[in-house]
Amino acid sequence: MASVLRRTAIVLSTVLVGIPCWTGPARAGSIPHDRVVSDNPANVTPNVVSDTVVPAPAVFALGKRSDTIYAGGSFRTVSDAAGVTTVQRHNVVAFNATSGAISSFAPVFDGEVWAIASWKSALYVGGTFSSVNGVARQ
Repeated sequence: MASVLRRTAIVLSTVLVGIPCWTGPARAGSIPHDRVVSDNPANVTPNVVSDTVVPAPAVFALGKRSDTIYAGGSFRTVSDAAGVTTVQRHNVVAFNATSGAISSFAPVFDGEVWAIASWKSALYVGGTFSSVNGVARQ
């Protein structure tokens, strides 16, 4: 997997930033089910919302660590599942996998996030950004 991440980093001019995070994707067939999965498995997932800065928001990457889901992409506004509460997030949002509650985790990426991966206690984020929290990253 490391070689895939390195190639992705070169192709995307990726910046990797270590932040505590995600354990990796499940392999196909690795999660047993005792019944057929519902057409509507969850009603708690937050939504990226269009706004004046990003009129066509999108999520390009997902990651999970423990009970937290990380989503990266191109967005500035995220709402709870009910659409009642909105928060500002700069291309990365974290939320509880069970409840959907949006986390206070709010780094500011100045460009799109295309990849999320983890190793041990670090979250690696790649994309077409040049700074994180105002600090230049190459």
